Amino acid sequence: MLRMDRWRWAAMVAIATMTLIALLKYRSPTVTSPVFVPPVSRARGLAHCLISLLYANFANCPESQVSKIPNTKADIGTSKFHLLLAASNQHPRLCRAILSSALLGYPISVLSGWGKTDDLDAGISHLAKVRNVMRYLDTLPPSSDQDLVLMVDGYDVVFQLPADVLIQRYFAVTAAADEALATRFGEDYLRATPEESRPRATVLFGPEKLCYPPNEARSGCWAVPTNTGLAPDAYGPDDGTIEHMLNRWLNSGTVIGPVRDMKKVFNGTLKRIQDFYNPEDDWSKDSDQKYLSDLWGDQEYFRSVKELQLNNHTGTVLPGVGSTKAVPTRELGQETEYHIGIDYKGELFQTRAVFEHALDLVPFNNTDSQGALSSWVTRNVTDHPDFKPYSVPLPANVILSLKRLLMSISQTLKAKPADMIPQLPLNMNVVTRKVHAIFHCTGPKEYLDDLWPKMWFYPYLRSLLDVAIRSQRTGRRISDTPVDGRKWIPAHPPSTNAGNNDVNALGAWTDLEGEWLEWGPLCGQYNHEIFGDQ
Repeated sequence: MLRMDRWRWAAMVAIATMTLIALLKYRSPTVTSPVFVPPVSRARGLAHCLISLLYANFANCPESQVSKIPNTKADIGTSKFHLLLAASNQHPRLCRAILSSALLGYPISVLSGWGKTDDLDAGISHLAKVRNVMRYLDTLPPSSDQDLVLMVDGYDVVFQLPADVLIQRYFAVTAAADEALATRFGEDYLRATPEESRPRATVLFGPEKLCYPPNEARSGCWAVPTNTGLAPDAYGPDDGTIEHMLNRWLNSGTVIGPVRDMKKVFNGTLKRIQDFYNPEDDWSKDSDQKYLSDLWGDQEYFRSVKELQLNNHTGTVLPGVGSTKAVPTRELGQETEYHIGIDYKGELFQTRAVFEHALDLVPFNNTDSQGALSSWVTRNVTDHPDFKPYSVPLPANVILSLKRLLMSISQTLKAKPADMIPQLPLNMNVVTRKVHAIFHCTGPKEYLDDLWPKMWFYPYLRSLLDVAIRSQRTGRRISDTPVDGRKWIPAHPPSTNAGNNDVNALGAWTDLEGEWLEWGPLCGQYNHEIFGDQ
């Protein structure tokens, strides 16, 4: 014990020294938004790594930096986390989304578009999803501008990792994207550009391997970035095989961002629908993904134009663009920067269609000499001739968050929580080497029925539900450790009229009417296929 105390004191002295050096070297840019995450210098990154090592023996530095301990910004207080599930009617897969999110500490779900009619009915048009999300965002006051909103399709997602991990990853992914943009455009340009026009990545969408709906003329298909942060042959050789393609495109079924920027994106999409909707057009006219991805495509086109201009290129049209492409245009003073980015590595969101070969449900049951947990990848999913098996570590913050959940139900476990973690099956992309927080089942939905009983939390559904209900009623925070200098709390408490301390205490809110939907009437008829024999 004495030896450990000495080690910790020595580590703290070293960390304090290196952190001070890093901060003295770092000159903060002008910050006008509480969610702005300035590019992380190598010195600051090293300081974060050392600090996280103090908190977890087997920390993985790139992942453990996300907790930002300590944070160089002043604590700006408490922010809320909103969860919108796009759903209009009952379905067992919706109930699984509600339950899995509750078990993992996400906010109480708000069902966006529930029971709506006419142009707000998603059963008539997918464009209703855009309208319903915008109507919810419009109810939020300016004081909520820096809250985070997570919107996912309600019928084809299942949550896998706790909410605190997702928030940490959100800020890590956006920080890395902003750093890449600073390298691309130059920090002088970014500092001189008003915040609303500054290239940023605060609204993150899930990745897609194909442009959908397919139309090579659309800006959302051809004007998008080629640099995804992955090697060009990450998924396999460039041989025309669809599985080997990079995931360069936007999927609209999962998105997260601050309220203010989400309003800008969804308002811009509604305007695009108003300007370009043609009732005589093909089947894709009602695709929300079409309009959202084209908004992003326009953003990326004008970013590329600006990059060329910064390199002394004259003109407002990219060279080499053929006549078959729909070249974006803009009026004088029109804003085209929406702060849209893509979670290319699937750290938050993992879609399934065309990724199937790269996904694996595995335990992290290998232990190295440092005590770190990892999973050994032996399948050559990329078809590379020089493939060699490799080890993927389980990040420290994931371990700590899962351990905290298991400790809350330790009396029902047959082993110690720490010993249970290597036994948990976790869904991972073996190419990006990321265990995603949310799985989005694009393609055939029946796969979710097979996946559900294999999820790591399935054997403990009832026990974890009891803990979740108690936590919701006591107003628990989402994270015990501030993230981005803030404490995070759920946007909505449960109804004061919720049921007893059983599954009927679980429920969801309708988006605008504020009606509480209790589990029994909403999902009770599906209890057997959700809980099995529990």
